Formats: sequence, C-alpha cells, structure tokens
Amino acid sequence: MKTLLLSYAAEAADEPSLFAELRDYFVDKYFSIEFGNYENINVSANGLFSVRSILICLFIGILAASVMAIFNKRVLGDFVRAVAREDADSPERAMTLEQLGFRKNSAVRSALKRHGALRRVVRCAEDDRADLEAGFPLRPGIAELYGEVEPVPGAPGAGRTNLDGAHFFIPRAEMTSAEIRYEKKGTNWLSFFGILLVCIVCVSLLFQLLPDVLQLLDNFLTMVKPGGNILR
Repeated sequence: MKTLLLSYAAEAADEPSLFAELRDYFVDKYFSIEFGNYENINVSANGLFSVRSILICLFIGILAASVMAIFNKRVLGDFVRAVAREDADSPERAMTLEQLGFRKNSAVRSALKRHGALRRVVRCAEDDRADLEAGFPLRPGIAELYGEVEPVPGAPGAGRTNLDGAHFFIPRAEMTSAEIRYEKKGTNWLSFFGILLVCIVCVSLLFQLLPDVLQLLDNFLTMVKPGGNILR
C-alpha cells in the first residue's frame, strides 16, 4: 500500500500544475512567434538578440519607466509640494527636513544627496554658500540669491551634505516649473495597471502580426531585387 501511494505521489509530482499549464498555454498562444521561410530576411527566433527578446525587453523597459514616474512624482514630488506649501523659496526661508516632515523618509534623503535626483530642482543653502566661498560658480540666478559672498582662501567647497542640518529651498523663479515637473496627477497604480494591460495587448499583437509583416516585406524585396538577401 505504501509503495502504491509513493507511486501515485511520484506521478503527481511529474505532472505540471494547473498554473504551469495555463502559463504555457497563454505563452504558446499569445506570446510566441512563428516565423515563415523568407528569401531575403534572416530573423533568428532564438538567441540573445532575437526579435522576441527585443520586444520583451521593450515591454519591461516601459513598465520600469512607469514605475519610476510614479515614484518620482508621488514620493519625491511630495517633498517638492511640501517646500512649495511652506514657501521655502529663498536661502532665508530655507527649511530642514525635520521642519518639512521628511527627516525619516529614506527615499527623499537619498534623492537630496549631492548628486541626487531632487537636487536638479531643490537647492541646499549650506552647499551653495560653501561652493561660493570656494569660488565655484553656480548656475545663473542662484548666486545672486546669496548677495555678496567673499571667497575664502583654501575653502574646499561643498562636500558630503549634512542632511539633518541642511536647509533646502526651491528658488521662487523655478517654483512653478518644479511643481509642474513633479505634478502627481495621472500617476498612480491604477494608471500603471492600465499601461500594463495595454503593453500586454500590444506585445501580443506584435507577436501575432510580425510574421505577416515580415512576409510582406520579403515579398516586396523579392519584387524589387530578385536574388537579393539583406538583414543577414
């Protein structure tokens, strides 16, 4: 009896699960490319740079870009909106992370480091003054916000930003463009799933239509250049 049960268990283990069967069915039906025999075009269905691999990589790239857009506009954008809400638009009105309510936000802290993503729009008053004292130029319109800052001989300029003690602001002239850049309207997980669905449908259609498109192209090449063989 024990041997019989072990035999049944082994057979069940060898059979694919329902999930695996459904996955294989959808992949074979909607995400497989069956290329024809082309006279002028040589397209590999396998290999690292196959058409299928390129389309899948494009699909993944679009999804990754969508996730990054949501992260930038909703997570990092919250900080930009907080700066705007508090009117921190000059070195004199600059505020710390604790004052803005982001002292423990690791994503915002990382983006506010010297070369972080938020530093394209957010200024650090301490870093700017350190650069001015070292004689390093700031972009047009920024140095004027600090008045006359005398260079200090041997000053090293801004180093690693002390995020807990630093004061941040967005120049008044750039506040509107920063708010537009980080506007969160239309960037949410519902829109992401919409993009995901559209991408799946488009990739599936490309997989289905590509062989016919290549066949039309091959027929055209045969007519205009008999005997030619390109795209090798």
